[in-house]
Amino acid sequence: MTRSAAARWLLLATLWSLQYIFMRVAVPVFGAPPVAECRGLFSAMFVVPWLLFVLHDTVQLLRHWRDHLAVALTNNVVPFLCFAYASGEG
Repeated sequence: MTRSAAARWLLLATLWSLQYIFMRVAVPVFGAPPVAECRGLFSAMFVVPWLLFVLHDTVQLLRHWRDHLAVALTNNVVPFLCFAYASGEG
């Protein structure tokens, strides 16, 4: 692995972990539902244009809807269910 690839992996891991630190701080202040909704909205604002303009490929939502649903549930629903349970809101 080159130094450049290792640096990109480290940056990706850092950004991935920062979202959970942000959620840990934001959920007690705003509550789990608003933070979950904003997280989903902001991620869609960045991911959808990236898919459409950078990849130049169709997403094929109808063809792969089960895969998209599994990823969405894993990334958006499960963490907030855990936070809601831990905060006593769930």
